[in-house]
Amino acid sequence: MTIHGQDVGRWLIKQRQHATWTGLKAGYRRRLEQLGITPLPPPAEAEAEAPTKPATAPVGAFARGVAALTQ
Repeated sequence: MTIHGQDVGRWLIKQRQHATWTGLKAGYRRRLEQLGITPLPPPAEAEAEAPTKPATAPVGAFARGVAALTQ
């Protein structure tokens, strides 16, 4: 749904994000809460970081050469 060209769903998602919510003025947050709009919980530190995968590609020139020979 759009109002004056603004996608209301996207706007609502943006307002509820923790980083956006904490940046809003107190009066603005209070008005949103009166409408039943509450902030999302802050992202957990572990969830914010993507898990790292071990490297599967050969690292050095020698290892690349050996890998090329074995293929």
